Amino acid sequence: MDSRSSNTKSPFETLPLEARQAVMRALPDVESLKWLVLACSSFYHAFRDAESLITIRVLLNEVPLDVLREAVAVLESARNGSWTRQGIIDFSSQHLDRRTPSPQSWTLADALSISKLYSHVHYFAIDFACKCLGIQALGRGVQQSSPSQLEIARIERTLYRFEMYCNIFRDFRNPILSVDEQREILFSKFSPCENEQLACIHNYLYGKVSLGEFESTYCNLDTDFGSFQ
Repeated sequence: MDSRSSNTKSPFETLPLEARQAVMRALPDVESLKWLVLACSSFYHAFRDAESLITIRVLLNEVPLDVLREAVAVLESARNGSWTRQGIIDFSSQHLDRRTPSPQSWTLADALSISKLYSHVHYFAIDFACKCLGIQALGRGVQQSSPSQLEIARIERTLYRFEMYCNIFRDFRNPILSVDEQREILFSKFSPCENEQLACIHNYLYGKVSLGEFESTYCNLDTDFGSFQ
């Protein structure tokens, strides 16, 4: 008979509480945090003891701080199942006017939602940037360069804003606001350049979803999204 008890813990599980929490804070993404928390009771209890602090640290390991506000706005816009005109005005004031800081208290469920969406946003941002650079290189006879982190973040913010707009105006056949009201309440919060970026992302996604041809619907790079570094 095996003398080892079935309840014997691995050395990893017997680390001090602070060490287990430090391990979790160093994880690269929220999905990894979820699986570690579910792996054993030792890490589960260590996580529950400091859920918010661990969660925000891991989320920032995965999602850049300069796009997190947009991610939070999208999360909030997705939760609202019934928009009204006043509701849109209040949302715009909170997330577009005052640029509310990211929540200080995070649950793992919220972080998982943001993480899942970010994986898609980041994929499309990279795809968009690489195709833009490829078109530029082809037109100018130069070698394609890599997109900078600054440019990737700028594209990600635009993708988030597009998703936010879609969440607010789900029923596009019966929009809550007229075009002029949308311009006043929402689009006036962004610069002309940022609104051009939204139009450019719209064309890109239309090409991906409807035609499967990025180049067939893409607008002029220099006027719509600017040059990449």
